[in-house]
Amino acid sequence: SWWTGIKMIQINPGTGKQLSTNTTRYSLASRPTGTKAVEAPYIVKRNGYYYLFASYDTCCSGTSSTYKVKVGRATSVTGPYRDRNGVSMMNNGGTPVLESHGSVIGPGGQSIMNDVDGDLIVYHYYDGNDNGTPKLGVNLLNWSSGWPVAY
Repeated sequence: SWWTGIKMIQINPGTGKQLSTNTTRYSLASRPTGTKAVEAPYIVKRNGYYYLFASYDTCCSGTSSTYKVKVGRATSVTGPYRDRNGVSMMNNGGTPVLESHGSVIGPGGQSIMNDVDGDLIVYHYYDGNDNGTPKLGVNLLNWSSGWPVAY
């Protein structure tokens, strides 16, 4: 996904491999201009929408990382996914969910899980207060606006 965008295919549940060579390949997110870095897709269904979370920009450079998490939503799992402003994730769209802030540098590689307190976004980041040591971040998500907001 890193350079060519996020794709979706149907998988055979018994083998974990592509269902067939004729399976439709859906393009869900891409960056047609500038840096093409987009990866780590994670899809959840909430309130009648499918939400595609993806990590953008550069990971794994310690406190120089520019990684961030963006999201788009669609009424179909195969898209099209659009951000809060209606921009397609196929055209570099995506509403920011997590970006570098304070000592949290380059958050990304996210997963979403449901816990007794609600939905959690779990991700890795570099700690600017600890010489860029990689750490695990966990935040609750608030969906009241129709879009996930980390807090």
